[in-house]
Amino acid sequence: MATPTFDTIEAQASYGIGLQVGQQLSESGLQGLLPEALVAGIADALEGNQPQVPVEAVHRALREIHERADAVRRERFQSWRQMARNTLMKTASAKALTAPNPACSSAS
Repeated sequence: MATPTFDTIEAQASYGIGLQVGQQLSESGLQGLLPEALVAGIADALEGNQPQVPVEAVHRALREIHERADAVRRERFQSWRQMARNTLMKTASAKALTAPNPACSSAS
């Protein structure tokens, strides 16, 4: 496959669409995606070709990769939640140590 030159409006717009799709996929948490396979799927769809992979296999693969991404997101959430709890505990402890003690203050 030849490297595109991006010297036409169509090439620049096509690249921009690909860039947006790539950014969204990158941010989605889906890991292990293969750019060559993505391009092949896009090309087949745009050219009206029959899918090279049976639709049932595609659906299974999509379910699996989404389940993996969900597991990563859950793990990250649990980690963030624990960090937030730790921060709250440290803050509460620090406030307790620096708060004025009414029993020690003298009444005027």
